[in-house]
Amino acid sequence: MRNHPAAGTRGPLIIADAGIPGAEGAFSNYRPVGLVVPGQLGPETLADAEILVVRSVRRIGKDLLQGTPIRLVVSATAGTDHVDAEWLQRAGIAFRHTPGANADSVADYVVAALLRLCARRDKDPGRLVVGIVGCGEVGSRVVHRVRPLVARVLCCDPPRARLEGDSGFVDLGEVLASSDVVTLHTPLIRTGPDPTHHLLNRPRLERFGGWLINTARGEVVDGRALEDLLSEGRGPSAVVLDVFENEPWPSHDLIRLVDVATPHVAGYAAESKWNATAAAARHISAFTGVPFVTPESLPPIAPITMPAGGLAGLAAALCPLDRDDAALRRMWEEEDPGAAFERHRSKYPGKRLMSAQPVVGVPAELRDLTAVVLGCPMPDQSP
Repeated sequence: MRNHPAAGTRGPLIIADAGIPGAEGAFSNYRPVGLVVPGQLGPETLADAEILVVRSVRRIGKDLLQGTPIRLVVSATAGTDHVDAEWLQRAGIAFRHTPGANADSVADYVVAALLRLCARRDKDPGRLVVGIVGCGEVGSRVVHRVRPLVARVLCCDPPRARLEGDSGFVDLGEVLASSDVVTLHTPLIRTGPDPTHHLLNRPRLERFGGWLINTARGEVVDGRALEDLLSEGRGPSAVVLDVFENEPWPSHDLIRLVDVATPHVAGYAAESKWNATAAAARHISAFTGVPFVTPESLPPIAPITMPAGGLAGLAAALCPLDRDDAALRRMWEEEDPGAAFERHRSKYPGKRLMSAQPVVGVPAELRDLTAVVLGCPMPDQSP
């Protein structure tokens, strides 16, 4: 642990994952802050702390927190499957997270992946049917952004269908039968009426011959079944994975078989990470009763000139799929790929949201699609 101030200066400490950008500056408005890397986080590091702020790389529950003075856990993430929320509730520990903070970044990734596959496979996106499984914070953004680009969008979200009526939603069977592309945006749920663990199991993967994109959770797809099918030339005809089972030690054989593989960084745009930090700070403000202070904003970006390759070329310039794919594949040259996986995520080289990147010189025929599909501002409207 580093930057651990003396206890008692302004009440109990906030202990925060050192990989959360801007954590010390944003959280020190409320309490003294100690930063710790996940591998060194243990009960002894929480002895003087009341608030713990984490990412998804550490399991949070009884083994870590029992007997500590922690009263609030904040996860600067959309997902919560790394947190034993039921145990926290029984222990009287409040839990908050930051849904939606990274949604635009993940939507950027999905759009870039779709356009990349179309360019590499010489497919017209205007002829594709895209199935979106899970239409929450991320999925609803993907619906909005791909709808003007493709022939048809199918939405599958059983909980929303029950609440809102079936109109506008289809079941998973129809999505898999009718879609050329399926992109997954569900939380990882193991029990209850809508479990998503291995939602795409071997029988479903065998029947689906389109393109598969997973930016949700690795366990939503049966990774062993996908690996077996791809090795046999069956199942999905193209695969893009940002998430894997058994992170940070995903299957190297599976990675070698897919079209694009990135190390769980789809949501890692600088704005999204900053949004998560700010949302975590709001939760801490509410808990401590100290007025919220807006964290320092990110610097603006200089405009870039529209590159060659149309929308696909622009998306590739703004969302570095190839760079992140190469980084993941190189990890198996390291002595400990799992440590390299975690190190890359904690020291991610960065990207910005498409909506934060001004683009000049966009051809007139692409301006409307650029504005909606990519979300880029276009200060210069010259051809």
